Amino acid sequence: MYRIAQQHTRRPMLAFLIQEHHLTRLKAIEIRAKQVAKSEGLMYLQADRPPGEAKGGTAIVIPLDMIECKPKETKEEAYRRVEASLSTTPDGRMVSVTTLVNGSEITLTSIYAPVYPPDRAAFFTRIASRLTKSHLIGMDANCVFNPAIDVSRPDGTTKPPDTAGTAELHSALADNDLTDIARETLGNLPYYTHTKVLRGGVDVTQKRIDHIHTPNLDAITWRFTPHPPDILPYQTYGHNMQQVDLIPIKDTRGRDLPFISEDIFDDPQFNTTVAQKIYDLLNEIDPEDGEWGEAWERIKAEIRDLCLQRTTEKRKEKDEEAESIRKTIEIAKSWALSSTNAANATLVANVRALEQKLREHTTRRRSLHDMLEKEAYQNGQKHDASTAAFHRQWTPKNSAQWVTNLIRRDWSDPSNPQPTQHGPQEEKRHTHIAEAFTSYYRPLYAEKPPLRTGTDHDGNPGACSQGGGLKESLGRWAGLESCSQ
Repeated sequence: MYRIAQQHTRRPMLAFLIQEHHLTRLKAIEIRAKQVAKSEGLMYLQADRPPGEAKGGTAIVIPLDMIECKPKETKEEAYRRVEASLSTTPDGRMVSVTTLVNGSEITLTSIYAPVYPPDRAAFFTRIASRLTKSHLIGMDANCVFNPAIDVSRPDGTTKPPDTAGTAELHSALADNDLTDIARETLGNLPYYTHTKVLRGGVDVTQKRIDHIHTPNLDAITWRFTPHPPDILPYQTYGHNMQQVDLIPIKDTRGRDLPFISEDIFDDPQFNTTVAQKIYDLLNEIDPEDGEWGEAWERIKAEIRDLCLQRTTEKRKEKDEEAESIRKTIEIAKSWALSSTNAANATLVANVRALEQKLREHTTRRRSLHDMLEKEAYQNGQKHDASTAAFHRQWTPKNSAQWVTNLIRRDWSDPSNPQPTQHGPQEEKRHTHIAEAFTSYYRPLYAEKPPLRTGTDHDGNPGACSQGGGLKESLGRWAGLESCSQ
């Protein structure tokens, strides 16, 4: 507890997830585990090792100053809320507790899978129903996901990799859209979390059997740290510590492109206003000064703003009309219910007509995201049926479209980017992210006129180095001898 508290002082942590603490309930009481943790400014929550087991047990440690309060909630109330959310399994192999991160609920979970392979599949199947899309899991899985990149053995070793239970674990994670953050970050690079020294003390076997799986939450991103400083080092405590950095996004979210409703052009008066605006702008142009290009851009910008303004006004008018219809429907229904006579057919028909009109007024317009989502779904139906396991490796880190940092380069030559001469090589300021994107896309889409001079494929000056067009240039590049003038 002291080491965790000291590390939190140096670098704040959301939680510390522990597997194999070996403490039974009575032993934890005897050593005053919860009281010691609280004296260090920590909350300690434990799933007990069963008395009949030789080892095991899982736990979660949360620094008290990392417990977020709900609106109008005191620190003590928040502490009790988190403590009351504790959930454990009788075998002590799983402990969960729910807390807030950046306003979103996250269920912190520590899991210790069985060492004995035949027990593992049933264990993962059993805990699958306890997992949700908001779970953040730290796990000693005791099995190898991908033997090709998750195992390193001495030359000549033929022992089969232990993959028992991986199919069931994959399925549980995919069903809840939880990301294997190490693989998300490292791709197929080898990475090991457990080292076993073989007989003789020279050769070692290395495996990746410890994982952190992260949820996809809005305005939160996760970053895996491959080799963090281990505050509970391997020589004493077994496996290497894993670390994932949580990055809450505080910046303002972007929006879809402004929307212009086609309905505004059904109004002749508005169309007359648009036409008059165009004529007024045209009258300000002097054709002899060559201002047509600039005038065209100015007309487009001002007419766009005019249409956006009218779209906003139209939407407000529809909202007000919808509210008026809603109140009329409520009055009509209230009158029908309070009347001693049965509602007549005319009233019923009028209410239904008003409800239909209300539905038309409140139909939500599709955003760019909706259209892309629908198009992607339709295209997906044309493909072969896929499985959750197939899509697992492409699961995004999070559902929000945030860009937290970009590598900066000089893109004057898009085919040969160079380090920037001035400023940092990475852009992390959210107010400058768009500018960093622009420095790439501007030269990419810039006009690139064909070269009027060139060389033959053998390096000699081309016979058509003067004049000629794209066809002749391509012909010389391909080594063709003909040249049309």
